[in-house]
Amino acid sequence: MNENRKPTILYVDDDNRDLKLVEAILSPQGYDLRFSESAEDALKQISVEIPKLILLDIDMPGMSGLEALKTLLNDKSMRSSIVVILSGYRDAGNIKAAMELGATAYIQKPIDRVGLLGVIQAILGSQLRPVQKI
Repeated sequence: MNENRKPTILYVDDDNRDLKLVEAILSPQGYDLRFSESAEDALKQISVEIPKLILLDIDMPGMSGLEALKTLLNDKSMRSSIVVILSGYRDAGNIKAAMELGATAYIQKPIDRVGLLGVIQAILGSQLRPVQKI
């Protein structure tokens, strides 16, 4: 792997506005971004290439983010990936469930640019470019 190449990040969310917002926040940072609008599609993508970080919404049609998280973290090949929940749910039950299933962090929506970049920097240990106005 090229040492200058940023890690691959897969963002899974059925809300197109959030997909575009995360792209606008992370694209200037040089990450190798991938997107999926469903947990089922994300699992297919991951079977081809395992990302370093997965940003995962909980509330999606079909398989929920929590179901996908359980599936992902039960797969031995996925143990090198990091899963961060990015969800509008604010209740303690969903947060606790996500953390107990193995999520590394839980970020609440609406998405905060500085908060998202801070969590990613803390997790991946990468140098981020200055936050740009979007």
